[in-house]
Amino acid sequence: MFSEAIISESDAVLTKLGDSPSKEEYQAGTCRLRKMLELLKCVENQNYQYLQGI
Repeated sequence: MFSEAIISESDAVLTKLGDSPSKEEYQAGTCRLRKMLELLKCVENQNYQYLQGI
């Protein structure tokens, strides 16, 4: 579900960036992926389990 979305987004980002992206391309291409990973860490964190019931 959510982790599958991250895997899919990771694949899309790596495909889009290619073999040698510039720093700007890398930062722009990974912004969404970084946010998704941040959300996943919150969901997996036991301190945020109350969010599962919402």
